[in-house]
Amino acid sequence: MISNNFLFALAVTSICWQCIVGSACSYSNSPNYRLEWGVDGQNKIQFLLTYIGFPYSGNGWLGIGFGNSMNSGLDVIVIRIMNSNVVVTDEFVQGYQRPFSDAQQDIIVTQQSIVNGVLRVRFWRPVITSDTTMDLNLSGCGNWNFVTVPGRIYDATGAISKHPGRPASQRVCLNQCIL
Repeated sequence: MISNNFLFALAVTSICWQCIVGSACSYSNSPNYRLEWGVDGQNKIQFLLTYIGFPYSGNGWLGIGFGNSMNSGLDVIVIRIMNSNVVVTDEFVQGYQRPFSDAQQDIIVTQQSIVNGVLRVRFWRPVITSDTTMDLNLSGCGNWNFVTVPGRIYDATGAISKHPGRPASQRVCLNQCIL
């Protein structure tokens, strides 16, 4: 017969293991923002972004940057919400300026909605793309940066403001995020 202490220890270990594994595959810093990701069997990173209480009457932007700093250059994914339409683009930024779209777009959006201020976007990109100039190889471990507070969009072309506040940063090891 299995003792209650053993079952309790097993449950706690299981919960703690989920915390360790799950923390490497998601980022959330508020009740509003949550980004989850994992690598599928085709070596694609599947993302799910949820933002509750999206402001600005359905206009604004969020982002994910891969790399160490804007000075050294960041491979970025920008999620723009313009007139309640969701647009996700593959971009690059170097220095303190607006990012520019990559000639080769490596982001595929599979689901998008913004309803009653709740933004949900599913998209993917390859771990390694053929765009070696503007996209980073995301295999192994690296720094990921998260713009978790919506920035402003200035015009119909999608020109974005500087990110409000300092982006959050997390070291991510994709080999811990297998779907």
